[in-house]
Amino acid sequence: MADQARPRVCVRGHGYPRDRLEITVVDSASTDGTAERARRWARTHPDLDVRMAEEPERRGRAVALNAALAMARGEVFVITDADCRWPQNAATASGPPG
Repeated sequence: MADQARPRVCVRGHGYPRDRLEITVVDSASTDGTAERARRWARTHPDLDVRMAEEPERRGRAVALNAALAMARGEVFVITDADCRWPQNAATASGPPG
């Protein structure tokens, strides 16, 4: 999580109902403090459903994505990384949440 503000930018202002939003963070044995920053961010946003998975060793992107998907309960999945920038309407561009 190169920039702690990025999750906030990705989550807020997209028009998606907060009560239907799940945020899953998978930390693959990073050494840059990602896991702690994600936990701290989750604590400051108790109104959001934030889940955290920490892998003890790097096993690749596919393994991390599978871990995230295994924790998800929703029907629509959006995958992003810390270096992604999304337009304001990204969450609802394909239609209203139903």
